[in-house]
Amino acid sequence: MPDVKMEWFQLSGVSFYEYEVDTNLLFDSPALQEGKLLDTSSYVYGDHLLFDAKYYWRVRAGHTTADVSSWCLPWSYITLRTFLLTGPLPQATMQVPNVQLKWKEVTGINFYEYELSEDSLFASPMSFVTDTVINYAEELSFGTKYYFRAKAVNDNDESDWTDVRYFTVVEKVALSSPANNSTNVSIRPVMKWDLITGINSYQLQYADNPAFNNAFDDIYPATQTEYQVEGNGLDSATVYYWRVRAIHSQDTSDWSDVWNYKIAVTGIEDVIFDKSDIHIYPNPTSEEFFIKLNSEYPMDIQLSVMDLLGQLLINEEIHFNKGKNTREIKLKNLNNGIYLVKLQKGSEQFVTKIVIDKR
Repeated sequence: MPDVKMEWFQLSGVSFYEYEVDTNLLFDSPALQEGKLLDTSSYVYGDHLLFDAKYYWRVRAGHTTADVSSWCLPWSYITLRTFLLTGPLPQATMQVPNVQLKWKEVTGINFYEYELSEDSLFASPMSFVTDTVINYAEELSFGTKYYFRAKAVNDNDESDWTDVRYFTVVEKVALSSPANNSTNVSIRPVMKWDLITGINSYQLQYADNPAFNNAFDDIYPATQTEYQVEGNGLDSATVYYWRVRAIHSQDTSDWSDVWNYKIAVTGIEDVIFDKSDIHIYPNPTSEEFFIKLNSEYPMDIQLSVMDLLGQLLINEEIHFNKGKNTREIKLKNLNNGIYLVKLQKGSEQFVTKIVIDKR
């Protein structure tokens, strides 16, 4: 290190120590560092020493300026030539655009310089200055190989460049679910993909054709890695194709691999919600009834109440949340009798009878 610690054994009964550090044994070069320390001292640090240089050092003790010991025999050491990169790993792939760049710490310096380049000769590098050993790249190009090196700088010298490493930035987003070629998928599927950091947004497309004609197309923030189809959902028994890509201000990734899934054949009694999960009570009733329903996902259902002649008496849309729901339906304007209650979504429906008895 450029601030090598040099230690010695303390002597009793002395007033001070003097030391000299130099690149030659005569201790007379321009690089000479010398000083005087209190008797309690037992070490000194080199001050911005040259890199990859052989230094000699010696110490003597004294009572007064006129009464000092002989110099001890000189010792020597060689300072650091360069240091090691620690991340990313050599030849790493699938790195994010804000990949973490790391190296071993060098003490006794002012700062580090590091460079990123698309060519191994660093003909036109991106250059940076930092005082930390962990740094993050910004908005590197997708699918691109980068070469990386660093060096340390102090007041008097700079180290050699580290050995060069290279890494490759991820080319495209990886989809995660539904798995490719899935079947019996919910009409409101949740599409998920793997996180890529160092970007601004994702673009999602899905369509009922592999050419993505008339596709759903939208942009989502960088922190969002899933999307659930909204509204009434997708068409039953239909194959959908989907893809995602990542975007930052300097580049856009390739589209992900195209995956597909097939929507289940839906019926309101068995897929939209299970018939066994619909409870209409009390029955008979006088003023109102309740619909208790356990739904797989949020949805809007059309409620109809008719007499046995088919006359529509109540017609309204009811929203059900995902999970357990209870909805109250008022009947105070209806007379005693038997009525049909129908729940409908698209072409599928669930019908049951209810009795009104106000006696």
